[in-house]
Amino acid sequence: MLPKALRPSRDWLIGKFNINLSQYYYWLRHPNLNAARREYVKQFYSDDIPDVLMAMKDEALAGNVHAARLFLEYVDEWDKDPRSKDPDERELPIPASEVKVIIYNLQQKFYGKKIEQPEQIENEGEVVSEA
Repeated sequence: MLPKALRPSRDWLIGKFNINLSQYYYWLRHPNLNAARREYVKQFYSDDIPDVLMAMKDEALAGNVHAARLFLEYVDEWDKDPRSKDPDERELPIPASEVKVIIYNLQQKFYGKKIEQPEQIENEGEVVSEA
């Protein structure tokens, strides 16, 4: 987890732990060691996450598309494939009549009262997915 310039050398580690080169590479690939390393990194940097999120949000609002995508993926689980979820955990689809009302309410909120109320939808049984 240390930057390369601060990491001990491979030779130093081999001498310190009295192991050979093949053992060294075996432990580098060992799942338990890698899981422990990831957990340590999470704990070490957990205090910095809010600062990084705020910086990403600021960059996103300034127009940085990559920062916006990262921010939305982290905060809102944006761009997750709903088909990959367990069927019991999927959100229920929104009926078409409610979609039209939601769009109307958003238009009113952002554009004022210039938009007319939506007409009743002919096929009330039709469902529109949130995907």
